[in-house]
Amino acid sequence: MVTNLEYSGGYCGLDGIILGEAVKLFGFNMSVVGEQSFGYMDAAGTPSGSLKDVVEGVADVSFASRFQLPFRNVDFLFFVWTDCICAIVKRPKERPVWYFPYEAFKLRVWFVILGTLTCAGVFSWVKSIVVSKRPGMKVCERSSLLYYILDAVTTGLFGFILIKRVTCILMKGHVNFVFTTLTHFDPVDSQLELYQQGYTIYTSPGVKTLIEPPVNEVQDQLLKNRLITSNEDDGFQSVLRYRKAATLRRKSDFVLESRMSYLDEDSEFLFRVVEESFRCQYLSYISTDGKYEHLRLFMARMVEAGLPSMYYKWTYNSLGLGDAVSSPSTKPRPVAKVELTDLRIVFGLLFAGQALAVGAFVLEVYCHNRGVKWL
Repeated sequence: MVTNLEYSGGYCGLDGIILGEAVKLFGFNMSVVGEQSFGYMDAAGTPSGSLKDVVEGVADVSFASRFQLPFRNVDFLFFVWTDCICAIVKRPKERPVWYFPYEAFKLRVWFVILGTLTCAGVFSWVKSIVVSKRPGMKVCERSSLLYYILDAVTTGLFGFILIKRVTCILMKGHVNFVFTTLTHFDPVDSQLELYQQGYTIYTSPGVKTLIEPPVNEVQDQLLKNRLITSNEDDGFQSVLRYRKAATLRRKSDFVLESRMSYLDEDSEFLFRVVEESFRCQYLSYISTDGKYEHLRLFMARMVEAGLPSMYYKWTYNSLGLGDAVSSPSTKPRPVAKVELTDLRIVFGLLFAGQALAVGAFVLEVYCHNRGVKWL
């Protein structure tokens, strides 16, 4: 790596490694000329930065890898890597302890349980009608359908020993998990969720050109109504400043930058990558049109040897990244005493149940005194 830095003029990373090897192998005179920015081509076709230097012939080759887009007077050497333009959002907030009753069971599980018990109540009601019509059967006063349904639901949830024990075990396991494990709220994983949740995207004009034109209706709505471009803000400050803000970055670059620059005081990532990408393209170096076949062959051999893929693999492993910026991992929750505010929902349900029971009792007494049959 020291040798590469010497030959590459101090530039490191994958581009610096390949630049250093090319200079060393071919004996190039490496110099930095023109503008020191990456550059892009705007909607009017005007280039800037290092792209402009190559287009105007100020530089022969640019070793800043860029997407293979249709640039005029530019030749792509050979693809180096593939990368995606992805949205970057703030890391989801941690779930507080008091939130645990919301996820004791999934909503669809409750629907299945209540639906099954309701069907059981309807079946019992139909059975009572059929049995009462048999000859020789003593007919008792038959209750209403609502009575059978309520009886089946309450008996099923609180009466059967098996269901009661299973429910208690599941609830205890969930409570133990919540009080000992720190988790996060569900992250934003698609462009549709970005749009539906009202996110605004802050990015630079150069990145904006990489995602145009939109490829679907959701992207079209985001670019028309939710995109703000600025050369002054890198996007990350806006994401930190606003609650519903996102920015756009090349995924592989951001994953490496996040470990170096975007960590909180607990060394946790401040941002995460939205899994659904806006664009995925090949990356390549550019040169003046129609030259450097020998350099193109050199690049092909570097890629075939696996240098780009192994660089990212080794770098990810050495930094311990994995999927950390995509899926926040769980970790032990710090030990703390349980306060009354942590049980606000539990006590709220308890008081609501007691109020409902008292109300049902008052209604029953009232109906009995008036001679009204309500079930």
